[in-house]
Amino acid sequence: MYSPYLYARQSELLALRSLLSEGKDLSKLLPIIEPVVTKTSGIVRCIDLFAQKSRPIIIVVNPDKHEFKVDPRGEKLGKFTSDCTNLFSSAKAIPAYKVSSSTSRNDIDAFLRLYKSSGPCLIYESPSLSDSYLGRLASDEDIRYHILINNRISSGQAAILPSKKLIDVRDYFNKQDRNADYGAPEFFTSHHNNIGQDFASYGDFTIIGDALEIGGGKPAAVAIHLTYKRRGRSELWVEHFVSDDIDRNTGTAASKFLEAVDKGVAEFTRRRPEFGNDFALSEYERHQRNRSFPQLGKNKELQIHHHIRLVLDAI
Repeated sequence: MYSPYLYARQSELLALRSLLSEGKDLSKLLPIIEPVVTKTSGIVRCIDLFAQKSRPIIIVVNPDKHEFKVDPRGEKLGKFTSDCTNLFSSAKAIPAYKVSSSTSRNDIDAFLRLYKSSGPCLIYESPSLSDSYLGRLASDEDIRYHILINNRISSGQAAILPSKKLIDVRDYFNKQDRNADYGAPEFFTSHHNNIGQDFASYGDFTIIGDALEIGGGKPAAVAIHLTYKRRGRSELWVEHFVSDDIDRNTGTAASKFLEAVDKGVAEFTRRRPEFGNDFALSEYERHQRNRSFPQLGKNKELQIHHHIRLVLDAI
């Protein structure tokens, strides 16, 4: 299986929705969604669509980033939980709980009691748990998956957890401070080849990376990051197509996007066996043909769609 870790922003949710409507096989897809904004309409809609297609989706019930970061009374988290609780009655919406160094056994036990019938998951991010308690969790048949984030758990404790229930999520994207800094194609991972051996599902943070960035404004450069399968190898690589204009004070986002898309289309149409053929690439071709600009959010959505589709084809 493949478990992309996404932050439930509009571009990410729309990428998942477009994958559902594309009509291709999604039997190996099990996305993990961590909300970062308190408005729940988008995520609720996405969960509903996954349920309609009988596809499972994992939802983090104790998010702690961006709008959830400052919530001393727990009001934001409480409203989010209330809005989504009914959705977990569907077997397709799977609740997950983040376990950090500050998470107590009581916290975990309370979560497991609340969502016992929903096949809950635990997400380990530098947990401070005893081996004996972790062993108890490992033998709990009600827990559907144990999710490791960026290998932030000791190898000894990771070995306690059952590999048939492990989801191994890591950030493989070499994120730069500026779009203009992206250069030659880069190795992404070959870790997906270990599915079914060391873990049940491979996960990544797509071409976004795990560092959450909330921002906007006029871009100095526009980039399109497209994943591809290295010819003759079981490896995933990413190629960066960056606009020639990298000056914030010249050009427009539209003109810079078209510079980047010209480069991308020229390359992936020449190397179809490596990049594949999907809805996102077809959209890039359409925008190049029409000289149209879909806005930067849509550009991000298409990159995520292509990445997920390509990984699914590779595993």
